[in-house]
Amino acid sequence: SIDADLVVLAVGHEQDNTLHRLIKDAYITPELHLLGDAAHTGMIMHAVRAGYRTGLSI
Repeated sequence: SIDADLVVLAVGHEQDNTLHRLIKDAYITPELHLLGDAAHTGMIMHAVRAGYRTGLSI
C-alpha cells in the first residue's frame, strides 16, 4: 500500500509536465517527483531507473 494523498500514473509519447505544475500549485507537499517522459523524453529503461531510485528515496 502507498500512504499518499495523491498518486498519478500517466502514459504517453510526448513530454508534458502540465499536470505536475497543476499539482505543485494546488497542493503544499514536501515531496513531488517529476520523472520519465514528463521530465524529458527518453528511453524506458531510464524512466524505470528514475522511478526505482525515487521509490527508494521515499
